[in-house]
Amino acid sequence: MVALVISRLVNRSNGLSRSVNRLNRLTRLDRLTRLARLTRLTEDKRGSILVQTLLILPIFLLIVLGGYEVWKAISVKQSLHSGTYQATRYLCLNPVEDSLDPEEWKEVAEDFIVPELANNGLVGEDVAEQVRIYVTPPRKLDCDEPFTIRAELPWRAFIPYVPEHWTFVEEHEGRIACGP
Repeated sequence: MVALVISRLVNRSNGLSRSVNRLNRLTRLDRLTRLARLTRLTEDKRGSILVQTLLILPIFLLIVLGGYEVWKAISVKQSLHSGTYQATRYLCLNPVEDSLDPEEWKEVAEDFIVPELANNGLVGEDVAEQVRIYVTPPRKLDCDEPFTIRAELPWRAFIPYVPEHWTFVEEHEGRIACGP
């Protein structure tokens, strides 16, 4: 009788251990299944190009649009330089006759600077109102008398993280040339 009870207890414990083993096996299978799903998820490459593109696109756009704005600024600055240089050269060779009035010298300088900026196409229609021209005429109309022409143009650039309002300044000094 004692042997029967012991054998039944052993059988019950074996059954219990079998069910625990089944539970452990199911838990292991569940872990392996989760691991397999995770592995499939990490190995899945679909959509990776889209994610990379979305990460790189803002940087690319910043570089392209910023480069375009810098190109525009350089082009306008070059036009301002060219107009100021041409005005200075003209006034060196052909000074305003019998006048030391800064307004008359300024009008001659405007005749060169404003059309040069207007030909650029990036400045806008109201170039004459935007550009500020300052002329310091010579003290007397003699050979080698110095004068200066200064032109300032306000410019607005749309480059992120860079100040929006710029002022382009060009100044040239000339001397009245005397011919033979």
